[in-house]
Amino acid sequence: MNFKEDWQSSLYDQYLIDSSINSKIFHQMAKGEVKFLCETLKITSHTKILDIPCGTGRHTRLLARKGAQVTGVDLNPKCLELAAQNCRGLKLHLGQSNMSDLGKYYDQFDIVLNLFTSFGYFSTELKNKKILLEFIKCLRPGGLLVIHFICQFWFLKNFSKNSVIEDEYRVQKETRFFDHNTK
Repeated sequence: MNFKEDWQSSLYDQYLIDSSINSKIFHQMAKGEVKFLCETLKITSHTKILDIPCGTGRHTRLLARKGAQVTGVDLNPKCLELAAQNCRGLKLHLGQSNMSDLGKYYDQFDIVLNLFTSFGYFSTELKNKKILLEFIKCLRPGGLLVIHFICQFWFLKNFSKNSVIEDEYRVQKETRFFDHNTK
């Protein structure tokens, strides 16, 4: 298999960003997600959070507004540019880094967030394990790692081969396939 190791650095072009992670509906969903995280994890103004990948900063921004000390990290420069715009005026840090090399963030955070099903897509399980260990190394003793996965049972129950997303500018048709024989 010809697998580009840094595929995630160019995955989100402007169209995909606008129609997904920076869309109004995703920003609205982030409000409920951040509310849940703040209540469940008891986030305060003293909580240091690493949001990786932060994408366009939709969670980063809301966590900073709640008073948390947030660092958002992403590999994609286009996403980081939008994160800087979305987070303008807020006290937080943004940085560009690959998940597999987080040394400058070691031992700094109470919580590491990996949201939007952004884990497990690397070329080998060994690389997935390395990234998981990078997340853990970023935590202070007693810190929490939060990883958002899609539940297999939910996925199988709700899988749809086709969907249409419409907004005031475009109609987007998505076609998917699922192969039960592959892992």
